[in-house]
Amino acid sequence: MSRAATLKALLLEAGGLLLFWGCDALGYEHYASIAVLAFVLADGLRRWQGALGFPRVWCLFNGLALALAALDIVTRRDALASFESVAANLLIAAMFVIGALGRKPLVQDIAEQRQGKPFAPDLHDLQKFFRAYTWVWAAYFAVRAFVWLWMAQHLPVAKAHALQGIIGPVTLFLMIALSFQGQRLFRGLNRLRLFRG
Repeated sequence: MSRAATLKALLLEAGGLLLFWGCDALGYEHYASIAVLAFVLADGLRRWQGALGFPRVWCLFNGLALALAALDIVTRRDALASFESVAANLLIAAMFVIGALGRKPLVQDIAEQRQGKPFAPDLHDLQKFFRAYTWVWAAYFAVRAFVWLWMAQHLPVAKAHALQGIIGPVTLFLMIALSFQGQRLFRGLNRLRLFRG
């Protein structure tokens, strides 16, 4: 599979989630929920008609997008609005927990799609690494949720949102950058015999 085809597959499988975040980032948050619903229904119909199946990555990411869209609709009332980001981070953490518990870890699914082919099934140390890294992603979003909750309870709304707008993207960028160094990270940790046996 070419790099362009791999990127297209990843974009479609995480499309609902990317669309939700994209609308929010561009200031179209009021249209995000309907855009996500339209995308998931259209892509689901395309997959069903083309007998393409529904990979676990597609189900988890687009299921999460639908959950975030529903959360957005429910929390539009002022009393709940400041806790929307807390609940969103908990939902994302839950997705990674579910992804860590499967036969194949979610991060491994994503890595295999990036390279266009599955890893050899006898690489048990690699699968342990991917499972641990999926748990790391779950922990990251859980910690974010609790930090956001603390901010919502102890800081003025404007200051909490401003801090979240800085801390969130910076830490997420660092996590993604670390993920792109997965091969080096695996080799380094394997030298410490952390994922062997």
